[in-house]
Amino acid sequence: MTRREFMNAVIAFANTDVDKYADLMAYAEADLEKLDETNKKRAEKANSKKEETVKFATEMAAVLTDEPMTASDLAEQFEVSTQKASALMRKAVDLGLAAKQDVKIKGKGTVKGYTKA
Repeated sequence: MTRREFMNAVIAFANTDVDKYADLMAYAEADLEKLDETNKKRAEKANSKKEETVKFATEMAAVLTDEPMTASDLAEQFEVSTQKASALMRKAVDLGLAAKQDVKIKGKGTVKGYTKA
């Protein structure tokens, strides 16, 4: 049972005798309002983070050429970790800003390379 379900059940119970359980109902309604506010803030933060990720992925995709670049190459250029560069390039591929292909590198084997779409 979620917190929201619990508070709604408390309100439903308090409605059986409003005079007797008015304080209980008021508390549950106030708690639901706080829960809604917390969820709203969390959604706003997630949206701003998503917008930031899309913006950075777009910037990284802008430097791509027809010659494949690896995530480590892009990481050096943008001064981020290879893992972050790789995640951003996956996002760029999902957005249709870049294309992914396998690239053979001597000493490393086969890695993912990214080109402009």
